[in-house]
Amino acid sequence: MKYALLVSRTLSNGDVTGSKNIGDYIQSLAADQFLPHVDEYYDKTSDDGGTETVKMIMNGWYIWQPDKFPLSKRIIPLPISMHISPVCADKLLSLQNVVEWFKRNEPVGCRDKETEKLLNEHGINSYFSGCLTLTLGKKYKYKGEKKSLVFVDPYIASIRKKELTVLDFFKSFNFGLTHFKSYLQLLRKFNHNYCCGKLRLLKKTICTAIFLQTYSKLFSLQELTKADYFTHMIKVGKGTNLTTEEDKMAYAEQLIKKYAASKLVVTSRIHCALPCLGIETPVIFTVGHALEEGADASSAGRFGGLIDFFYVARITKTDIQKDFKLPTENKKLYKKYAEALEKKCEEFILERS
Repeated sequence: MKYALLVSRTLSNGDVTGSKNIGDYIQSLAADQFLPHVDEYYDKTSDDGGTETVKMIMNGWYIWQPDKFPLSKRIIPLPISMHISPVCADKLLSLQNVVEWFKRNEPVGCRDKETEKLLNEHGINSYFSGCLTLTLGKKYKYKGEKKSLVFVDPYIASIRKKELTVLDFFKSFNFGLTHFKSYLQLLRKFNHNYCCGKLRLLKKTICTAIFLQTYSKLFSLQELTKADYFTHMIKVGKGTNLTTEEDKMAYAEQLIKKYAASKLVVTSRIHCALPCLGIETPVIFTVGHALEEGADASSAGRFGGLIDFFYVARITKTDIQKDFKLPTENKKLYKKYAEALEKKCEEFILERS
């Protein structure tokens, strides 16, 4: 039997060069753990030109181009940990052949409660499976001493989204000037998806000040300046070091290994937070009202059922609301889902076709 690994090579605009959320490849990394070998990378947003029969674990986000949903008869699928974006749900599930495909492959494992509800409303037998990245401990659990504090795109309020006023920003900037040495040290290393594209330095100057004032309520200035900072929005394609699928998978693996060796991760990235559960790295999931309530239509509902797995810090302006001490271990609620996912994938690979 041959095996395909589902990837999301193309961006939402159909291009392959530009800013990419490496979380897509962390999801692929989770599926890759279960495959005896990878015979091809199957891009869920491209037309299928293959001819050979392949088994494929179909986890992840669906789909910017509903007309390219993987319906090829050559695929033997395991539909699990699936999220259907609200942006394309109506179009995707209005296609009769898509609904029929789901019904042929029932039951469908859904990454979040909203997707489960959506599929059930269309007469498709589905269940909440959680995310396949919860199983990353199968391969990537770290057994050494965990040391570093890591921030991965931590939630910070945005002037652009009207979560902060200009006056609020000036208060943050004044806080940075008051603690200028720490602000300067942090400015040199702060890495966040807000700080990319045009006017990168200006964005970084603003975001670093907001971050410093906000997160100094959770950590000392010394802890903040010594921490490591990563972003999941990276440049891929032509002119970068990440042009092939192997390059992107290797980069995703590098990040997971870093998170696995960390003593605490603070992030607003669901595909950083969920893997941290699986690899048993303490994690704080940070959200603001716009993110949690799905003010962005493309994100609406995607945390349903998942957010309960985390210790959550909710950000309002530069205030942090939390009901926990800094965790030294995670909640255990996710474990039964991780175990069920692992069993399901292993059985799928062993099944005769």
